[in-house]
Amino acid sequence: MDPTTADIAVQVYDLDEIAARLAATADYNGLTTLLAADLDPERIITANLDDSR
Repeated sequence: MDPTTADIAVQVYDLDEIAARLAATADYNGLTTLLAADLDPERIITANLDDSR
């Protein structure tokens, strides 16, 4: 979304309604899975080893 369209959306749409709809459809299981993948110890160790080179 470009900045002009974003500005229009902020002026036209009820942001509280958008927030409520997002909260009602939030995929907590999916988000937890994504976060857990980033916290995988093997991945963190490998990333730290790559950074130190």
